[in-house]
Amino acid sequence: MTRICKVLIVENDEGVRDILANVVADEGYLFATLKTGREMGSALDDDDYDIVIIDVSQPGPEDGFALARVAREHGCG
Repeated sequence: MTRICKVLIVENDEGVRDILANVVADEGYLFATLKTGREMGSALDDDDYDIVIIDVSQPGPEDGFALARVAREHGCG
């Protein structure tokens, strides 16, 4: 049985988030979307994602690069 890739999208801009979600869905991947990086840690603890798409200029205490390090620590690409 083939496993479908699971993608987590972290993007504060709703329009961009919707576009990314549509692209990922059109490719047949399972996905979830989040508005803030603050939500990402618990989402990664709750589910196994293969790929995380992060807004590099994500506002908040941790920028997109810091969030990418957290995603890698959880085994995501």
